[in-house]
Amino acid sequence: MPASVRRIRRGLLGLAVVSALFSAAAAQAQSDDASRYTADELKAFVAAQADVADTLAEWKPRLAEARPDQRKRLVIKQERALVAAVEAHDLSPATYNTIAEQAQKDPVLTRRIQSHMTAKPAPAPEGDTSNKQ
Repeated sequence: MPASVRRIRRGLLGLAVVSALFSAAAAQAQSDDASRYTADELKAFVAAQADVADTLAEWKPRLAEARPDQRKRLVIKQERALVAAVEAHDLSPATYNTIAEQAQKDPVLTRRIQSHMTAKPAPAPEGDTSNKQ
């Protein structure tokens, strides 16, 4: 699997488990790192992250079902799809990966990223008549 795909996956998975204890000096240094990204960049990262997750989910069954002779070609196509998912949000894969890697180590940056995430509303249950008169 290409290194850029591994880094994107690592960044995506790493955000889910970020937690650490830091000294006051380390926390200040991390706070400085966290502030280097604009709100727009972090919003783009969050949107790209969602698209990367969707792309990975889309490709997982394709790769699992692929014959060995098809696998290399499909991995290349998956990597292109992941890069396109990131670039569609005006981020380079390098910037996306850097933000993801820093967020794994920096709880301030993680909180800033999380502040741009919105929960998807749950679909209304079938037969819901609360909006009908």
